[in-house]
Amino acid sequence: MSPAVREAWIWAGSLGALGIATALVGRGSWVLLSLVLWAGAGGVAFFFRDPPRHPQCVGSLSILAPADGTVVEVGPAQAPFDLGSRRRIAIFLSLWDVHVNRSPVEGRVVRQERHPGRFWDARSARAATENERVDWLLETVRGPVALRQIAGKVARRIETWVGPGQNVSLGQKIGMIRLGSRVELYLPWECQCRIRVGDHVRAGETCLGSWP
Repeated sequence: MSPAVREAWIWAGSLGALGIATALVGRGSWVLLSLVLWAGAGGVAFFFRDPPRHPQCVGSLSILAPADGTVVEVGPAQAPFDLGSRRRIAIFLSLWDVHVNRSPVEGRVVRQERHPGRFWDARSARAATENERVDWLLETVRGPVALRQIAGKVARRIETWVGPGQNVSLGQKIGMIRLGSRVELYLPWECQCRIRVGDHVRAGETCLGSWP
């Protein structure tokens, strides 16, 4: 179970217990308060859900979606860590998407940099360079891949559960961005791309492409 999910159960359980306690009073505003507490417990459980995922493709050459959401951009961009021009796949996560992020490739975390910044709407192009974000450099058997977690207008907390020097498996849970946000993947041009703008993808499950 991920750290976020454990924390969610604590919060949801506490709110639910308070809801039961206030409902036992059974009168006036106490009943309304119990309903609010139960709704809050349900909201926490929904937002922090972490369903199992079954990848559509496997193996060291496969590339999976790092986040749930809608693909808002597929095109050239300058990648972090001076990797030069790459194909950027940008995914926007709405409030209704699962917010656990997963490793898109099998490899090793080489670098991880956190950058403070603004909190523009994550669908905006300037969010990639101006918003608070965490950049990842992943080394694979075929070369480096860059990943970027970007905070949004509402999301203001980026969690990382894996750090530099650690190996990651394909689809492994690596972190979370709370509330609406954006995740970008920077792939070498030789990688095959199977998705396009407007597609909805699922972290650790949807096959974005593969190495040649």
